[in-house]
Amino acid sequence: LAVKAGGFVNNGTISMSGNLSFGAVDDLPNPIVNNGQITTGSLSSVWSAGFHNAEGSVLDVQSGTLNLANEFINDGTIIIHEELANFQSSPRVIFGANSVIKGKDGQLVSVKVEKEFENNNKAFEVVNFEANNVRNNGSIIAHGEFIAANYYSSQDSKLVVDGTASIGYVTDQAFGSLQAGTLHIVQSAVSNLSSITADKMIIGSSASLNNLQSLSVKNLEVH
Repeated sequence: LAVKAGGFVNNGTISMSGNLSFGAVDDLPNPIVNNGQITTGSLSSVWSAGFHNAEGSVLDVQSGTLNLANEFINDGTIIIHEELANFQSSPRVIFGANSVIKGKDGQLVSVKVEKEFENNNKAFEVVNFEANNVRNNGSIIAHGEFIAANYYSSQDSKLVVDGTASIGYVTDQAFGSLQAGTLHIVQSAVSNLSSITADKMIIGSSASLNNLQSLSVKNLEVH
């Protein structure tokens, strides 16, 4: 199914095995909206077309590939049939307070975001996670690995990683708590995190940890 141009709103049920694609959209907020249930093999758009999976809706993408040219906003439920949900091209992927992402049998999945990811969910839980920029306004729990080039977070945010959290820059706009098996700050940190807990902490270059109230690290390496 290809919608070449204009807006599109689904209030019912769409089921297909191939690709659902959208073309150019001009001057419309949230132009592609799912208020019902969509089952598709893959999802894509070009030009200015983004996608809003509204609260209470279900988006079932069998391949796990979501290739959107504009913002992808998830306030509902995303189901994938692969181990990895791969958000390609979108300049920003936003998960709302009541958003859900899971496998077809309800299991946790891994998430990869090519550009920026914003989390507003207090219980966002995945296996592995990777993104370029991460803005965490809630709680992110990764049971495997967490990879980000830049990390930003709000005052009450939490990042919990069972394995290795590998972060290029922990920015001066990083607040809240960070817990990891291994915390690897690849480049540097000038952060305002209130709490850091790790079995091992590796600092690639330098770190200025301002306003840090609690630091619990068993092993520390500074290169």
